[in-house]
Amino acid sequence: YRLVFGQMNDLDDVKDNFEMTGWAAFVLLACYMVISNILLVNLLVAMFSNTFDRMYSKMDTLWKFHRYHIIKEYAILTPLPPPLNLLSTRNYELKPFNRKLNYI
Repeated sequence: YRLVFGQMNDLDDVKDNFEMTGWAAFVLLACYMVISNILLVNLLVAMFSNTFDRMYSKMDTLWKFHRYHIIKEYAILTPLPPPLNLLSTRNYELKPFNRKLNYI
């Protein structure tokens, strides 16, 4: 497991004890590390591709959902910044009374 991350401390012991097969172990270990890293990168690309495909199919729905929430958030806010919003807040509070007066 540690060899995937490049920790090869035990490889020096193998090379010193077995001179004939030490180079073969090193070559096999290098092949193993290259193949396992290629497979892990391919797995990562496949997972990203799958996630992208799932999100792309729901893209329009998600966009409409987020747009609705942004519009709803800005509809509640006053059009003026905080020092001046007292005037617009007063108008919003008096708007129902003005409607009642117009019907009379």
